[in-house]
Amino acid sequence: MESAERKETALPVIGGVLNITSGVFGLIGGIVLLSLIYFAKIPAFLVILGIVLPIFGAIAIYGGICAVRREKFEWAIVGAIFALISFTILGIIGLILIIVARDEFK
Repeated sequence: MESAERKETALPVIGGVLNITSGVFGLIGGIVLLSLIYFAKIPAFLVILGIVLPIFGAIAIYGGICAVRREKFEWAIVGAIFALISFTILGIIGLILIIVARDEFK
């Protein structure tokens, strides 16, 4: 029986880069929201969002790195979900690309 060759595509790399980009947007957005505390009165939910967004962004960045390396599929998916929360459009595309390329992960 012949073993099927594993064909590598650019899908996990593109999905990972989109997740990393989304995570960076989440980090920047959270920092901007937290800096607004000093300059203006902002509602409490924005303060909470400013604390949570950088955490979500960091998880999205880690998941994106896992996707680019084609390692730890579970973390790549978790990162894509948090990227979806951080920056919706990029997160959706990244999540789809990573799911489609599932067989390329170690």
